[in-house]
Amino acid sequence: MNKLFRIDINKKTIDCVAFAGICILLCCLPSVHYGQVSGHDDDAKVRELVERHKSVNNDKQSIPGYRIQLYYGSDRQKAIMLKAEFLRNYPENNVYLIYQQPNFKVRTGDFKTKFEADRFFRTIKDDYPACFIVPDNIQLPELE
Repeated sequence: MNKLFRIDINKKTIDCVAFAGICILLCCLPSVHYGQVSGHDDDAKVRELVERHKSVNNDKQSIPGYRIQLYYGSDRQKAIMLKAEFLRNYPENNVYLIYQQPNFKVRTGDFKTKFEADRFFRTIKDDYPACFIVPDNIQLPELE
């Protein structure tokens, strides 16, 4: 093998490529901070980003989930009456009246999974045969 590609250190032979890799590694070690952010400006920027992340999460009051749609149509009075009737029959559930021009929607529930929504859907489908499950942003559950 050509002697240009091998280096003899203390009577041990090391390939030039391996030696170059070791040299680069040793040169870079002093600049590694072991997961710490260097400098005061960087610390302030990280703190600012963490605070911004916290405020965005505090403002966000919903998560993806499912609801059951009870009504969809342009008759506002019918939507209001259906909402009141549903609340009388199922007072433990949240009911939402949504206006999306030119129609009204009446939806119920804040279900995290489709399985939860389907379980309640089976309970009410005889009373509300036109209802169906829809994906929606739901309110965050209250922490105990």
